[in-house]
Amino acid sequence: IPLHMRFAVQDHRIIGTNRALERLLGLREEDLLGRPVESLYQKESVYIHFASKAHLSFEAIFNTGSGVPLPLLFKRSVLTGGDAQPFGYMVFLTDLTELKQAQEDLRRAEARYRGMYENAAQGMYQSTLDGRLLRVNPAFARTFGYDQAELLGQPGGAKTLYANPEDRHRMGADLKKHKVLTNYELELRNREGKPVWALVNARLALDRRGAPFIEGILVDNTEKRLADEKLRRSRERFRYLANHDSLTDLFNTRYLYKVLDQLIQDSKASGEPFSLVF
Repeated sequence: IPLHMRFAVQDHRIIGTNRALERLLGLREEDLLGRPVESLYQKESVYIHFASKAHLSFEAIFNTGSGVPLPLLFKRSVLTGGDAQPFGYMVFLTDLTELKQAQEDLRRAEARYRGMYENAAQGMYQSTLDGRLLRVNPAFARTFGYDQAELLGQPGGAKTLYANPEDRHRMGADLKKHKVLTNYELELRNREGKPVWALVNARLALDRRGAPFIEGILVDNTEKRLADEKLRRSRERFRYLANHDSLTDLFNTRYLYKVLDQLIQDSKASGEPFSLVF
């Protein structure tokens, strides 16, 4: 049964209620009849949805018999007599407790998400398919030596961050094909033009209008990549020094014995002689 009450046009005093409203407010009929309707709610809490001469709709916090405040939606319509003159109002009220709780839960969830987004150690971003940055977190901006506003204001957007423009097109094509990319390695450039090696985890998403955009997490892999490159060069150097003299860069004795054994085996197999000069 809809919660409702009626009150007079002249003094806005309540002239009728139903049991459902009385139970919700925790008040008896005699507590309500004759009271100004404005005395039921906290005026400072009023949020008006719509107002006209014939109708009024607003949210407000209502006072209850138990003292527990109650959020209600107040919808008022004018009552007219046979002479078409208004003599009162009919009001329908809707309990907004569950809705307000859901909104509060959503607000807290959004606040937690914003906190995680702003304080995440990894770079997080959103961009259009043509490279315009929509949103970046502080970690993403710091990776490239910018602050958030500067990076979002870059005329070229994400395009300016790629060391090789064709990498962006390649990534875009792979993302359109697979919808999700995991640990996708890219060579990028920071504000000073220095290399930034990144692992990107991205997905193709849709906004409210159905337009596609890229949403991703970027992990700065530069230090590991440089360490791996240094290790690779060291290994190559060690392999080189194993067979070459460090002073003359000529082949050393170790290499001689290895190659000489192979020459002897090849000579025996083919029956062809070979010469060795010292």
